[in-house]
Amino acid sequence: MGFGAKKVTTIGLRPDFYLPGGITVYFCINNLAVAQGIEALRATGERVFGLDCEWNPYGNAPREVALLQIASTSVCILITMLRLDGVPEELQNFLADEKLIKTGVNVKGDFSRLHKDYGIKSDGWIDSMRIVDKGRTNFQYSIKKRSLEFLSKEQGYKSWKDKSVQLSMWSNFPLSQPQKRYAALDAIRSAQIFWGDFFGKKTPMGPTGTPDGFEEYIEGMVQYVGIAKWDNEAEEKTKKKPKKKTKKAKKAKTTLPASNLGGLGAFACKPKENKPVVNKTRSFNSIRKRVREKQTDAPDSSSKSAKRLRTGLSGLRAALVGKTKVSGGLRNALREKKGPGLRAILKSKSSGRSSMPQRNGNRKRPKVVGCFL
Repeated sequence: MGFGAKKVTTIGLRPDFYLPGGITVYFCINNLAVAQGIEALRATGERVFGLDCEWNPYGNAPREVALLQIASTSVCILITMLRLDGVPEELQNFLADEKLIKTGVNVKGDFSRLHKDYGIKSDGWIDSMRIVDKGRTNFQYSIKKRSLEFLSKEQGYKSWKDKSVQLSMWSNFPLSQPQKRYAALDAIRSAQIFWGDFFGKKTPMGPTGTPDGFEEYIEGMVQYVGIAKWDNEAEEKTKKKPKKKTKKAKKAKTTLPASNLGGLGAFACKPKENKPVVNKTRSFNSIRKRVREKQTDAPDSSSKSAKRLRTGLSGLRAALVGKTKVSGGLRNALREKKGPGLRAILKSKSSGRSSMPQRNGNRKRPKVVGCFL
């Protein structure tokens, strides 16, 4: 077992940039570059690798995983998944190797996303939250705050998170330098958090090989699902069919006998009667009947009041059958007994005038008689 930066020379793959501490970052844009990047990761000799995925924010297409980051504490590769010609065999074998531990916050969700989008099968991973809950640590972690950024701060690393970069378009090519740095540190910090918890102190550079007590430490934390499980889950999803919703039959209401209700007797057991629904809208016939009753009560049928009453009845009938539009003046005359009078309104309607008759200064306001709604 040894510590320190490992210099890896990979033919044909040039480093994209370097991070403080001697960390080399490779940007893989095709299948050949991915194969060479996986070779560089294996050459470090480390057993634990941080992993993370990036995709476009919600509402922006495409929604598949756009960038895959895999890192040890000395080497990181950034893989543009959308530009690959299928999944390289080297990448599939690396993720399926259960002896190589992959770690990260919600790493299982990332593997599920990779399997859904590209059919990649993975095995041998540890969620960073399980490392914190293990109890073998000298760091004071909060129960509420369990993000990757917070775990890194507790171990003494500076924050690198930027919300504007996190919600940027990861399908763009080429990626900006802030995007590359953000993505690389996401994977590198996951590996560093594991070794920091294992040794109980800040460990920027992990060991090569298998340190003493490593197998006992990961026992109970690492998840081995087996490659066959991914195939079984895919088959189960295809077999499952959506269940048809069936309407449940309504239970009939039962009434208790009168003897069980004490003083209430049969009155409480009497079912409710279905009363017919009465239309509360007044019909034209009922209104006409009431107007005629008022007309017969008048002392003189040839008086002006009776004539106004008959005029109002004919105008009301025309309004109800739709021959005349009920204007504001007619509505006031019928309901509030206001306005210039039914006769003037009906005359204006028949002569084609749309405006209401003007009032003179000393002109008396005519009364409306005999029409109540």
